[in-house]
Amino acid sequence: MVYNPPLTGHVLLILDNGTTAMTGLQEHPGTGRTLVHEPTGKVDFEELARSLGVKNVHVVDPTKDETAFEKLVSDSLAAEELTLIVARRPCLLATAKIRAYEQAAASKK
Repeated sequence: MVYNPPLTGHVLLILDNGTTAMTGLQEHPGTGRTLVHEPTGKVDFEELARSLGVKNVHVVDPTKDETAFEKLVSDSLAAEELTLIVARRPCLLATAKIRAYEQAAASKK
């Protein structure tokens, strides 16, 4: 969409809850942890999009201000350019485990 932009613009929406819930709370390249929960490189979705030429990049917690989130989506859909919205909110089921992994990693440093 950067190379061949659509005439009406498009919105890419990444729902980032910090885990891969559909497969049992597994790690993925965006978590910064391997499948055995060791620290590793992390894919930064918003920086990756910018490096590919996406100019409109937003990172939001969609539950913090639902009205603002709805307006962002509506305005982005109405715009005539490509927009990436990363809706980031930690998974409630995985939050305690993620915190424990991060504390274990920090204690090894």
